[in-house]
Amino acid sequence: MNNSGFGQKIYSFLLAAYELYLRTPERSLNKAYEAALKIQKIENEHFNGNKIDSNSTTYSSNVIDY
Repeated sequence: MNNSGFGQKIYSFLLAAYELYLRTPERSLNKAYEAALKIQKIENEHFNGNKIDSNSTTYSSNVIDY
């Protein structure tokens, strides 16, 4: 009987469970941070570094909706 193969499968399962359940808040924060950086890049490239203002008359509703 090959116990090391079974042990490796159990280890892999536990590691996946750890990633899924215990690190979810950390992953969520990382994804939110990455999204914020993308928004900042869009603001810098297309809005001259200003915040995206939904009340602005400078941009059409299509730009704001995007």
